[in-house]
Amino acid sequence: MSSQAEAQRQNVELVRRGVEAFQRGDLEGLLALTREDFEVFLPQNLPNSGTYVGYDGFRAWLGQWLDAWEDFTVEIVEANPAGARHVVADIRQSGRGKGSGIPVEMEVTYLWEVRGDRFAAMHLYTSREEAIRVAERREREGSE
Repeated sequence: MSSQAEAQRQNVELVRRGVEAFQRGDLEGLLALTREDFEVFLPQNLPNSGTYVGYDGFRAWLGQWLDAWEDFTVEIVEANPAGARHVVADIRQSGRGKGSGIPVEMEVTYLWEVRGDRFAAMHLYTSREEAIRVAERREREGSE
């Protein structure tokens, strides 16, 4: 296996470990997989849109998101490398609205950037195609 293929495999495995830590409710374990300047980005067409930076930014974003849900879960449907540093994963999210109790299920695409052995960024998109376009652009530009 080439060194790039091995790095891509390790990046996908890191994404799986991060999702598993989230599912266990292990926020500190998840943060241990991120860089201090970790960036979370959600476009305008998703709730809690904006850019959140660093551990405090991640905690703020996650707190806002989880405040709306009971029994919130995420499940990786498919995860694939998108270049040397990025992983695109289709994720099934489900939960029950707090207060309303209404069950909701949604599929979104997460884009992770890995630098070294830690997450540098996580973006959410409503389509796989958009996530792949962003990954390709970030790969070309060497975005941080």
